[in-house]
Amino acid sequence: MAQDNLQIKDMLEQNTLNVIFYDDSFTKTTFFVKELSKWNIPIFYLDFDLLYSGFVKSRQTPLPKNITLLCPNA
Repeated sequence: MAQDNLQIKDMLEQNTLNVIFYDDSFTKTTFFVKELSKWNIPIFYLDFDLLYSGFVKSRQTPLPKNITLLCPNA
């Protein structure tokens, strides 16, 4: 798992990856909260499972200024 995350980070740094799929939505959210807050570029986050947006709306996770959260209306 750690090696997979290193490979993903390498691809992100090279700007060659724009979509990441995780089977475990909690792992995905943890990864994005940790990694995306380090970036200074605009990020559009498409939250189809509504997990990340739920954390943001309940104020359990802050929304960095560089992230635009896009999710379906539930």
